[in-house]
Amino acid sequence: MQRGQRLLTDAKIKSAVKKPGNYNDGDGLRLKVSHSRKSHWAVRYSINKRETETSIGSYPSMSLLNARKRKDEIKLLGKQGLSPAEIKAAEASNKKAKLLRENSIFKACALKLIEKKRSQWTNKKHAAQWLSTLEQHVFPKLGHLSVSDIGIQDVVTTLEPIWVNIPETANRVRQRIESIIDYAIVMELRSEKFNPARWKNNLEHVLAQQKVRPHHHNSLAYRRLPSLIKVINGKSSISATALQFCILTASRTTPIRLARWADIDFDQKIWTIPAEFLKDKSRNFRVPLTPQLTALLKKIRINDSPWVFCSPKDSSRAISGDTLRQHLLNHYPKEFIRTQPVNNCSTFITVHGFRSTFRVWASEQTTRSNEVIELSLQHKVRNPVEAAYQRSDLLERRRDLLFEWNKFCFSECA
Repeated sequence: MQRGQRLLTDAKIKSAVKKPGNYNDGDGLRLKVSHSRKSHWAVRYSINKRETETSIGSYPSMSLLNARKRKDEIKLLGKQGLSPAEIKAAEASNKKAKLLRENSIFKACALKLIEKKRSQWTNKKHAAQWLSTLEQHVFPKLGHLSVSDIGIQDVVTTLEPIWVNIPETANRVRQRIESIIDYAIVMELRSEKFNPARWKNNLEHVLAQQKVRPHHHNSLAYRRLPSLIKVINGKSSISATALQFCILTASRTTPIRLARWADIDFDQKIWTIPAEFLKDKSRNFRVPLTPQLTALLKKIRINDSPWVFCSPKDSSRAISGDTLRQHLLNHYPKEFIRTQPVNNCSTFITVHGFRSTFRVWASEQTTRSNEVIELSLQHKVRNPVEAAYQRSDLLERRRDLLFEWNKFCFSECA
């Protein structure tokens, strides 16, 4: 057979694959048919003056025409002293290196971390807030850099323009940069284990001392609350009932809007808030139901929605995160929801502020212990030693306090 002469055709191959054997096409290419009738292409070529053979694919997945093209490529590589295995390994290595470079870019790490955290956040605004602060303050300076190349000076340069002027935002930004770099370290995208965005024993010695003013939610004086409850009690909307339920339980808004009928035990008179809906996600929290709260719940249980406070437009969804705030600001006379003027400026109370109203009332008008009051507000015991010994949630003592609070709230209702 002359060099380069081709012996196989598509018709010959269809006949050849019916019985085992080696079928030459010439110039080192052959079709091998096993006893199990499986067929594959093999190429015999020379590399560094040594004859060798390699498999290039199965038939019919690789056609005769493509097998010939691949054979020519391999023989050319052999003349250059390269084997297909070496080329494949080099290509895989280059692909891995490229992927590593792309994934280790700070912005890519940030977006991946946000996606991973998204399922943990009960409030969808968190993802938007993370992304907006990073896009505004971080990505222009760090977004294009590899996480391995980011050092203390890069972080300082990013934070300095906002560190003194908007300290609260700056602190959140620093924490988010630290979280992103921590993620990169865990994913082995950053070889150095030190996090340049760390505060303790690091940035605290570099950045200027901030003057952060404590932020307090505007609250209603507790003596004015019964008058407001009387007005709220006169409304029949889901929003009004949810607001009333929020005030009477001294709860945060997220557990209220995400309350489910499955978590309500009317027999035991307990509402169990799942840990995922709480600020402290370590365990579920039991809220005792007073007669007033039970009456509210039974009044609105009129549909098959899984949510206690479902959207009026779609009962398969809970009310939105801003529902209570909008309802409070838009449906009540200003004399009820406007705070006392400070520096000639008056502001409006917040839904969260009712927790402060409860706290002040409990301290001034009851003899309950601080421990019971703090637990009623779902506050975590800060002292680790005290927390270790406090195994009870003091449910019945909190039930008594909540009963007294509800009675006070309804004191002006008929």
